[in-house]
Amino acid sequence: MSNAWRQPDVDDRTLSLQLDGSGSPPLDRSYCIQVGSGILGRLGVLLAAAGQRRAVMIVDEAVVEPHATAVVDGMEQAGLASDLLTVPAGEASKSLAEAGRLWEALAQRGVDRQTVI
Repeated sequence: MSNAWRQPDVDDRTLSLQLDGSGSPPLDRSYCIQVGSGILGRLGVLLAAAGQRRAVMIVDEAVVEPHATAVVDGMEQAGLASDLLTVPAGEASKSLAEAGRLWEALAQRGVDRQTVI
């Protein structure tokens, strides 16, 4: 796949997303989205700067190398605890059985509401 669409001298961008907050009670569900070239290797620094301490990555086994390893390395360098869970590549992994396996793995690791997934 070509990267011809990329502008070579464009910095990373931060997008702010504001959801309408409707509902009862109304909730603030706004958040920022970071977009940029090579951002996976900096994810640990970005999460640490946001006050996060732990992350679990759920990754298709076809992209563990090089993408997931870049994230894990970045997490370690930023001092964050991290776990990596892989799912088989392909449509067969999009199943209730696989979702159940992932829920069990998250529970075994003590993942809570403070853990970034």
